[in-house]
Amino acid sequence: MNASWRKVENENGFPYYVNEVANVRQWDHPKFSDLRQRLDDCNYVKYSAYRVALKFRVLQNALHMEDVPLSIVAGIFEQHRLGANEASLYLESCDLEAILSDIFFATNKKKSH
Repeated sequence: MNASWRKVENENGFPYYVNEVANVRQWDHPKFSDLRQRLDDCNYVKYSAYRVALKFRVLQNALHMEDVPLSIVAGIFEQHRLGANEASLYLESCDLEAILSDIFFATNKKKSH
């Protein structure tokens, strides 16, 4: 998070973010707001397939997915009993969170060894 931003909690304990320099308060994390803006910036692309590909690339860079070997992703999918040839798949947010957490944990573990 940028040094000009700080995290504050309201009286109910909900976090929000304050930028004293720009006199801005917001509920979303500044990095999330920046990422959402970068995704919105892709909307100039006329053809949807290219637009989606560009948005995936933005997400890929933001999440440092170039550091995640495909073999790790395949292994985690196998652990969670997800096939590589799924035509359509619906996941609950908690399941998606578990899968992503496992992917990043396994990647971090591999890089530290």
